[in-house]
Amino acid sequence: LDFRSKEAFVKEHLCGSIFIGQALENSEWLRSLTLDLNEPIRIVVDDTNILDQTLSYLGFDKSVQFLEGDLETWKMAGHLTESMHNIDQREYASDFNADCMISLDVRSESEFQKEHIIGVRSFPLSRIFENLRRIDSDTTYYLHSNDGHRAAVAASILKIKGFKVVLINGAYTIMRTLGFSLKGIDSSLQAS
Repeated sequence: LDFRSKEAFVKEHLCGSIFIGQALENSEWLRSLTLDLNEPIRIVVDDTNILDQTLSYLGFDKSVQFLEGDLETWKMAGHLTESMHNIDQREYASDFNADCMISLDVRSESEFQKEHIIGVRSFPLSRIFENLRRIDSDTTYYLHSNDGHRAAVAASILKIKGFKVVLINGAYTIMRTLGFSLKGIDSSLQAS
């Protein structure tokens, strides 16, 4: 479990890591993660002060392996690292083609219903494990959320499960200004 910033995680993380991040508020999706508490859990964190609060929030007690230090310490202990393929919204907007790109909006169902990019599928992070059967491991998926945090979590989970993912960095609100066709009650805010 990686509790560092999204930017640090995307740049480099332990192979097989699930991104959690630092913000626990508004994280109802966090409790929906199904983790095997019989397996050791490795923690990567920059600020050890949040560790106890975070672990108790998740319901962990002694099943945690914690190595003092930063990611470099884990690497020196022999753990492999990788990065997350990511693009910014402008690059996504210039490449976007709903007919040949499959994009997943991992925001909640209610956020998606309120407003979404036409041609993008709803794939709520809170239901990610039950929805895995809806996607194909041979396809590359582009993921976005409101600010990129939940998309990074979803991307890390899908990557572990063997899916090809591209994380779209940045705030969803910027998508309105990039010429996407939007659907929902807020679509009047769409740029013309």
